[in-house]
Amino acid sequence: MAPQEPPGLVAEGCGRYRVGPGPVWGEADVLSYAAWQRGHGYAGADADGIPGRVSWDRLRVPEAGHE
Repeated sequence: MAPQEPPGLVAEGCGRYRVGPGPVWGEADVLSYAAWQRGHGYAGADADGIPGRVSWDRLRVPEAGHE
């Protein structure tokens, strides 16, 4: 199951959506998450838009992505 879009990304001004976010992780989610990662000091491969444990926990998404 793919993680759902964290509302924190849009609230923090990192949303890169034309429509959405939606229930399936897609290109706009990757772009949004990468923007959030860069805004929090991540760079290079650490700002690739794919949630890792450390950045996901730092975003503090309630009850999402912890399977």
